[in-house]
Amino acid sequence: MANGKYPPAAIWDRLLAVLGEEPDVGKLGKCREEWVARGYNPQNWAGVLEWYVKGVPERGNGSRASPNLAPTPETTEGRKEKYLGGRLAGIMNRTPEWAGGGGK
Repeated sequence: MANGKYPPAAIWDRLLAVLGEEPDVGKLGKCREEWVARGYNPQNWAGVLEWYVKGVPERGNGSRASPNLAPTPETTEGRKEKYLGGRLAGIMNRTPEWAGGGGK
């Protein structure tokens, strides 16, 4: 049970087949918590079950980015130059007309 809801009845047989008659509820809870924390679909029990069997993979190599990773000014500027050719930087550095800058 997660978030006060049971998994869909359609997958109960699969859950029992993977988890067995006496599942490690703590382990399952940790797998599910990490699954959701990484931004994966909370309704996707197949992924949670895979992690229960194989273990939670380390971050990296295709796993989603950590929510604790904030872009640095260097990476932000690099993206502006690479993907926008500096156009966004020029727009962002303008003072808008309503602020008395004449849009430049």
